[in-house]
Amino acid sequence: MCGLDRFREMRDEYSRLFMSFVEAYKRTQKSEMTAKIAALDKERDGYAYVIQKVAEAWAAKIEDESLVVHGRRVAQVFRDYGFRTSEALVAENAKIHNMEQNLAERDLVSDLQMMGLTELNRRLLSRTEQIEQLMGKREAA
Repeated sequence: MCGLDRFREMRDEYSRLFMSFVEAYKRTQKSEMTAKIAALDKERDGYAYVIQKVAEAWAAKIEDESLVVHGRRVAQVFRDYGFRTSEALVAENAKIHNMEQNLAERDLVSDLQMMGLTELNRRLLSRTEQIEQLMGKREAA
């Protein structure tokens, strides 16, 4: 075997090993992104749960009708979409965006403000956007 053949074998072996490394690196990156997505989803689920339960409590437990209406309207949005935190990420993302549009269109932002839920709602939407960005990066990797 001449030197050129040996060089080709070494080059091919190097190329194979490098591609194995690249694939392993991509899997690691995807794994890290998946862990970040899971953490953001857990945080987002907490925000959605609190918003939903506070709205339901306002609707059911407050006797002043002028206050009850705020809880009823926001809780209705969650009921309209059958929102559950146990759904697939893509389904949750879509529902949250649709719910946000409903809240804005129905002028329910003032209801969220009245119940002190504006910041939680902002974080809910922010985490949803972060999840979508990471999901896009993970798919591209």
